[in-house]
Amino acid sequence: LDLGMMYDCCNDCLCSGTVTLCLFESNMRQSLPRPHKEVMCIEGDSLQDRFRALNVSTSLKASVLSGLVEVGGAAGYLNHPAKSKNKDRVTLQCRTSTRLDMLSHRAFEEPVKRDSKATHVVMAVLYGAQAFVIFDDKDKEKRTGGGEADMHSVIKKLVSSVSADHMSSSLSDNDKINSLLYQCTLHSDVDHLNGSMTYGQAVQTLKTLPKHLGQQGEKAVPLYAWLYPLKNLDTSVQITQGFLSEAEDVVEHLRQVTMRCQDMMTLLDINDDVMKWFPSAKEKLAEFSELLQKYQSEFKRGLAMAVKTVRESKERDEKRLREILQNHDQSPFCSQYTHQWLNNKDEEIKALLICKEKNIPIVKEEVPTPNRTLCFTLTSLVGEDPYLSTMKQYIHSALETTTNQSGITGQQQTQHAFKPPDLTEKIQSDLHLFTTSNEDRRDGEKFYFLVAAIPDVTFPGSRIGLYQHGHLISCNFKLGTKPNLASSNPSLSTTYNNTIKLYLYINIYNL
Repeated sequence: LDLGMMYDCCNDCLCSGTVTLCLFESNMRQSLPRPHKEVMCIEGDSLQDRFRALNVSTSLKASVLSGLVEVGGAAGYLNHPAKSKNKDRVTLQCRTSTRLDMLSHRAFEEPVKRDSKATHVVMAVLYGAQAFVIFDDKDKEKRTGGGEADMHSVIKKLVSSVSADHMSSSLSDNDKINSLLYQCTLHSDVDHLNGSMTYGQAVQTLKTLPKHLGQQGEKAVPLYAWLYPLKNLDTSVQITQGFLSEAEDVVEHLRQVTMRCQDMMTLLDINDDVMKWFPSAKEKLAEFSELLQKYQSEFKRGLAMAVKTVRESKERDEKRLREILQNHDQSPFCSQYTHQWLNNKDEEIKALLICKEKNIPIVKEEVPTPNRTLCFTLTSLVGEDPYLSTMKQYIHSALETTTNQSGITGQQQTQHAFKPPDLTEKIQSDLHLFTTSNEDRRDGEKFYFLVAAIPDVTFPGSRIGLYQHGHLISCNFKLGTKPNLASSNPSLSTTYNNTIKLYLYINIYNL
C-alpha cells in the first residue's frame, strides 16, 4: 500500500496497474514522524468489541463479515476462537506508530487517469504495528485467590509497567503463580512473533514491539489509510447500518454457538468413563458443529453477493440482503433453535453426571432385575435426531443452488424448520423425583435404581420405567404423587405407661 494507489471500494481491493500519483514531485508528498505507543486492556470479547479495537469502518466491516476481505497479522485477532465459558479471558492491545505519509491536495487539482473500477485514491497512510495478546486461563480451578477480577488486576499491572523486570517485581506471589496458568496467544503485524507463548514471553514481546520495526521504522506496516473519493463515486450507496448490525449479530451468534458446542464436547471427553456408553452423544455434537461451519460458509457467500449488489447498484438495492437475514431467522440455524437444542443436550449430559456423582449405576440399556427396579431413561440422547436431519436438508438445499451464485437466499422458504422442543423441564423434573426417591429409600429395601439411554419418541426427553419381577409395569412411572394414608395399615409397635407407639408404613413408590 502506497500513496497515490487507486482503490475499488465495491470489492475492497487495490486496482492493479494504477499507481499514478506516486510519481509526483517530492513537494507533493509529506512524511511526518509520529512516534507513539499505547497499551490498552480490552474488556469484552464479542465481534463488536474486536471491530472497535481495530477501528474498522462500517464499509470494511461488511466486507470482513461476508468474507470479501481476508484478515491477517494483528487483524487475525478477528478470527480468534470465541471465549470458552470454562475459561476466563483478558485481551491486551498494543499499538505503536512511526510516521504519517500523505499527499498534498495540489496533487488532485488536475484530472487523474484511473482504472474504470477505481472509486478512491490513497492520500494518507499511518505506519506502525499492532499486537493483540489474548490471555486465557488454562485451568482456572487451580488458580489461587479470586476469579476473573484477579486476572484483570495482573494484566493491568502489565499495562502500567515500563519493563519486564519491573513487571516481575510488581507481582505478588499469588500473581506469579496464577500467571503460570495463563495461555497466551499473540496476533501481531510482526509475523515471526505470532502464536502461542508463555506469560513472560508475552511481556517481553509487548516491551520490544517497536524494536521489531527497524531502527528507522522501515519494517512498519500500514495501520490506517485515508482515501480520497473520485468524482464518479456515489457515497450514498452503502449498506444500511441496521442490516449490517443484523449480519454481525448472525456471525457472532454462530461463533458463540460453535464455542459452546466445543465446550460440551470437551466435557464429554473429561467424563469419558460415563459417556463411553453413549458415543452417539458426542457424534451428534460433532455433526452439529460441522453443520454450523458449513452454514456459516454459505451464509457468508450469500452475504458477499448481497454486499456487492448493494455497492454496484446506482440506487441502494438491499432486497437480497433483506432476504438472507429473513431466511436466517426462519432457518434451523437461528438463535432460538440452536440454543434450544444445545440446552437439551446440556441437560441430558448434566443428568448423567449428577447420577454418576450419586453413585447410581449407569447402563447402556434398561436391564430389569428380579426385584423391583426404577430406571431413569434419557429418550433423546441417542438415536435419530429430527433437528439434525432438518439442518442437513437445509444445507443440502443451499449447496444445490451453488451454481446460481446465490448462496442462502429465498430457496429455503419451501419448508418450515423443525423446532426443537424444550426438554429441559421434563428432564429436570424426572431427575429430581428419581434421585430423591433413591435417597429416601430405606436400608435393606430390595429396590434397584438404574440410569439408561434408549430412544423413545413417545416420551421426548426422559421417562422413568418401573420393573417388577423382570417385567415392565410402567414405561412412564409417576413418582412423587401423594400417598394414600388410609391404606397405610398402621400397626401397634410398643406400649409404655400411657404411651402407645404406632408404626405407619407409607409406600412412597405407590406399589
